[in-house]
Amino acid sequence: MSHAIADTTDTDIRNNNEDLDRVFVFLLEALYEAVKRVGEGRHVGAPQLTSVVREIALEKYGVMARTVLGRWGINSTHDVGRLIFEMIDQGILMQSESDRLEDFADLFDFDEAFEADYPWSASVEEEVVL
Repeated sequence: MSHAIADTTDTDIRNNNEDLDRVFVFLLEALYEAVKRVGEGRHVGAPQLTSVVREIALEKYGVMARTVLGRWGINSTHDVGRLIFEMIDQGILMQSESDRLEDFADLFDFDEAFEADYPWSASVEEEVVL
């Protein structure tokens, strides 16, 4: 079964190999970090991987993380899974018997994770004195 990259509203990364390469490298970096955290030889589940994707995106892109991921067609945890399974289909990654695309569905809300929960340096309630 093919898990082809779905249409995106802003940019169609299927036609932009440079963006697709960046997405794959970014996801491989996140997977590598997740493997380090759970221990070599242990299975990395969708919750662990998507959590690391969020952390690395915020670390690398800060307040622009949501925008960068959106440009790559990643607007939900399901999109992360869709791209992981695309990498499996292309022979870049291997799939275990227990891996399912559905495991990536609705693990967290991207608006909350990248905007509402962004670790801002100042509280919104604080007054700005000019």
